[in-house]
Amino acid sequence: MSNNELPPFSSVYSPSLPAFLWENNLSIMLSTYQAGKLLILSASAPDKISMLPRHFAKPMGIAIDGDRMAIATKGEVTLLQQNAELARTYLAKPNTYDKLFVPRCTYHTGDLDIHDVHFGKDGEIWAVNTLFSSLVQINDQFSFTEKWRPFFIEESRPEDQCHLNGLAMEEGMPKYISALGKTTKGGAWKKDIISGGIIMDIPSNEIVATGLAMPHSPIIYNGKILVLESAGQRLTQI
Repeated sequence: MSNNELPPFSSVYSPSLPAFLWENNLSIMLSTYQAGKLLILSASAPDKISMLPRHFAKPMGIAIDGDRMAIATKGEVTLLQQNAELARTYLAKPNTYDKLFVPRCTYHTGDLDIHDVHFGKDGEIWAVNTLFSSLVQINDQFSFTEKWRPFFIEESRPEDQCHLNGLAMEEGMPKYISALGKTTKGGAWKKDIISGGIIMDIPSNEIVATGLAMPHSPIIYNGKILVLESAGQRLTQI
């Protein structure tokens, strides 16, 4: 098939992926801000992936808590609610889907370059405000409410001073956050992008790991921090 004959969205995957999703009855949700799409990957058969794209303006962070979903986009954080009955009676493909998330609320934040969002233990929305180098909450009072920033950031300014990006939660509270550098000027983190990355402990406001290659998406697994070093193409345990 030539490039001109390719569908708008195509994918290449290893045989183990659809088999894993099929056996565990799972789907994977991915955001791609370059294409402006939210992609839901499911197994339609043990050896076949079904890809369902939905359009959002610059989607990045995604959070799911039970029947609720939050998506951070270019100037908004949108909340969606799952409705099983609407999924079952979806006119385009009835009796096909087990979940259908419907938009219910939108918070107009402005373009904060939000990289990650999470629901907290009391249902609050935590977001990594990359533009203002801070960890914030999203609510109906302001564009954002700052709750934390790195000790080396004296003032939150719309300059992307250290490129905060990924947030790891522990028992419903922010625990670790990743950044591409311990820098204080807009874009300065780009100068040492291969080895300037850090992980910070949020409650203590201390740096717990350095020398990382563009760290993103930290999570806590078996008591350890797992973080994607995207410039090194590896998953690192800390």
